[in-house]
Amino acid sequence: MLYEVIRGVLAPAAKAIYRPNVEGLDNVPRHGAVILAGGHCVPVMLADPARMIWYSLYMSTRHRKDAAMAENDLMQAATLAAILIEQNGLVLRESYRGAPRELRNAAHSRLARLEGVLDGR
Repeated sequence: MLYEVIRGVLAPAAKAIYRPNVEGLDNVPRHGAVILAGGHCVPVMLADPARMIWYSLYMSTRHRKDAAMAENDLMQAATLAAILIEQNGLVLRESYRGAPRELRNAAHSRLARLEGVLDGR
C-alpha cells in the first residue's frame, strides 16, 4: 500500500524528468533511490544532470510565450551547472561536447543571461 502511494507521487515527477530522446539527446536515466522520512527506500530513475543542463537551456529558448517558464528552465540549468562545476567541471565539458549542435547553439544564445544568473544579477 505504501509503495503504491509513493509510486503515485513519484511517477509523475519521473515522467517530467525522463525524456528518452529529445532532439537527439540520449537522456538515459540512472538508477537511484529515495529514502523517505519513515526509513523506506524507494527505487527511482534519475536523469543525468549534465545532460539535463543542455536540455533545460534548450527549452528556455523554446518558451517564447511564457517568460516565467523560460526563466524557470534557465534557473534549473544554472543550478545544475553550478553544482557540477563545483563537483567536477570535466563532466560538464564532456557532456557539452556530446550534446547535439542545436542544444549547444541554444546554450550559446542564453550564455549572457546564464552568466548573469550565476553571478547573482
